[in-house]
Amino acid sequence: MSQIDIIEGLVSVLLDFTAELSERDDAAMDLGEFDDERALSALYQVANNHTEDETLAASCGESIAQIWLRRATCDEQILETLHPSASSEVLALVRSKNRDILPSSK
Repeated sequence: MSQIDIIEGLVSVLLDFTAELSERDDAAMDLGEFDDERALSALYQVANNHTEDETLAASCGESIAQIWLRRATCDEQILETLHPSASSEVLALVRSKNRDILPSSK
């Protein structure tokens, strides 16, 4: 199975609101291993949903932070729109690994 197939499968599970929450959470965590725009876009989509499960939003936030850390960048506009649980995870992980990529206000 190619990396593209793996990412597409994980994105499909993450965005499937009928899937088990544990499966969606696993997909969110696994997507953090890929430096891929499709992965990041799906993570943003779930992490921006303020009615989403807090645990799932937090997992998306952690994966977003992993990708941002590898890219040594932080998108302040996206950070401001994240579910509070996702935002907390992003900030905690980035502060512990590379505080310099955070906006000065954070």
